[in-house]
Amino acid sequence: MYPNPLRLNNRYFLLLFCTCCIFIYSCSDTDVEKTAGADSRIELSYPFGFDTMRFPDDNRLTAARIELGKKIFFDPQFSADKKISCSSCHKPEFAFADTIKTHKGSHDSTNNRNSPSLINIGYHPYFDYDGGVPTLELQVLVPFDGENEMHGNLLTAAKQMQKDKKYVALVKEAYKRQPDPYVNTRALAAYQRTLISTGSNMICLKYGRQKRIEFGRKKGMELFFFTKTNVQNVKIGPLVTKFRVWKNSDYPTTVNERGPVTGEKP
Repeated sequence: MYPNPLRLNNRYFLLLFCTCCIFIYSCSDTDVEKTAGADSRIELSYPFGFDTMRFPDDNRLTAARIELGKKIFFDPQFSADKKISCSSCHKPEFAFADTIKTHKGSHDSTNNRNSPSLINIGYHPYFDYDGGVPTLELQVLVPFDGENEMHGNLLTAAKQMQKDKKYVALVKEAYKRQPDPYVNTRALAAYQRTLISTGSNMICLKYGRQKRIEFGRKKGMELFFFTKTNVQNVKIGPLVTKFRVWKNSDYPTTVNERGPVTGEKP
């Protein structure tokens, strides 16, 4: 197994340091939550077998926060060339993933990683391919500021939003403040936590909620849980993962894998 996914190199320490500076500049998180009020919070509906999702104390779900996050998610104006949004790489029609190996970033820059699905992303304990980002709110910084992705800037984005009456009104309703980096990271995370899959035929059949399943799927399920394949020991539960970072070969870690986090060289 790989080293601890939260062991960060200098790049990620810098990312966290910049984020902390942004959040210190922002007003009290507790004040934001008190102003939003418990009555405005909403509860998610979960498929059979799913656990209740955990939310940060300073970013409970409300309809306004979800709406704001969705608006930012699909808005290309925050990228360097005004053409790339979060939805450019995480397409809703493909389970918020992509259909190609790697997607071009702003100004046709080359990205060296593919776009994974965002479905059930709110359950993840850490983020990115190398597991180097500990919260969904922090993860927003990676594609937003990444030179091979949107190549934008949260401070610039906030200034753009301050000139848009619709954004200003929605931000005020959601977080009781003016647009700023704190709002952008929280709103995008709030929206992404609503992306939950529907109930799985496999899980429903396993727990007796469904009596029949298509022949091909049934055979696949039998193979999945067959002891000799050992798959069920690696991927379990309705989310079909243990959220552990595995090294499944003797080949050294490359710079495109966990190298940026662990410092390990090929």
